[in-house]
Amino acid sequence: MHWTKSKIEKGTTPTIRHLCPKCQEEKYYILTVVRNYFLLFSFPIFRYKIEYFLHCPTCEYGSLLNSEKAEKIRGLSKINNRFLSGEIVEEEYIEQIKNLSDLK
Repeated sequence: MHWTKSKIEKGTTPTIRHLCPKCQEEKYYILTVVRNYFLLFSFPIFRYKIEYFLHCPTCEYGSLLNSEKAEKIRGLSKINNRFLSGEIVEEEYIEQIKNLSDLK
């Protein structure tokens, strides 16, 4: 048998607009989900770890998040995506943001 490890990354839509301390650009940070799998002959057998990173889209500077905070940011990401696509207007956007729990 041949066991190896694999990482699958998935970036999502814009989340928090933030001034990056490294590149000094104000951008919507990206939430990236990294799923780690054990592979058997190139086939994923089981997932053994999930990591969440919130990072600047320009320089990739960011931080590791716990799953609770990542879920809150996913909710924010969905609202931002709906607003940026024109699906909701600014008043709805502001109201939905207010309804989210504090992200800090």
